[in-house]
Amino acid sequence: MTRKRVSQATQDAVLLKSKRRCCICFGLQGDIDLKPGQIAHLDKNNQNDAEENLAFLCLTHHDQYDSITRQSKNFTIGEVKHYRVRLYEKLSEQFDNLTFFENKDNAIDDSIPGLYIRTGTPHSAEIQITRLLDGRYHVSADAVWVSPYHGGAHLGQIEFSSDLKESTIEYIDFSDFSDDRPNYKLMLIFKNNNDLIAIEENAEWATFLGMNVRLAGDYIKSS
Repeated sequence: MTRKRVSQATQDAVLLKSKRRCCICFGLQGDIDLKPGQIAHLDKNNQNDAEENLAFLCLTHHDQYDSITRQSKNFTIGEVKHYRVRLYEKLSEQFDNLTFFENKDNAIDDSIPGLYIRTGTPHSAEIQITRLLDGRYHVSADAVWVSPYHGGAHLGQIEFSSDLKESTIEYIDFSDFSDDRPNYKLMLIFKNNNDLIAIEENAEWATFLGMNVRLAGDYIKSS
């Protein structure tokens, strides 16, 4: 039987709630790091695309969950659903109640700070933005590229503070002083609905981004 494709709306719902954290990693080890992974069908029926039947799992735990083991007890559906509930509760606690570095005596109604998740690609990326006391924004971005051939993953991370100018936060990396290497540039353009578009220049030269790792794309604000 042909595998039923999970709708984009349902995929987005699972990815936004999990923030691409593996619920088994969290349930077993308290690991809440961003992971390359896939959306798993918990009842192992790929025709059942109900959100309740789906969970984001890292590549290792997805393979393990789908495999048939004879020598050891595999994960049960009830176990993974329990871990998923605990993960969602933890992420809600951690990200939905963030305290930003703002001057409370001069508070600004600012909708930009929050967590943004990239959509439309299997390669994970997220951007966390907070507002600083001096009015600038602190940006912390993480991205993962997963090889379609052997399952290997490459990581990238960037962190900086910059001003907001005409709905855009811009960063240029001047760390490489070589005359023949162009500078990396990242632009975060905020749209009216508070989602953003990330545009990169010369990403292939950025030493802090692993092979094929990119931050460019469309992002949905998660919190």
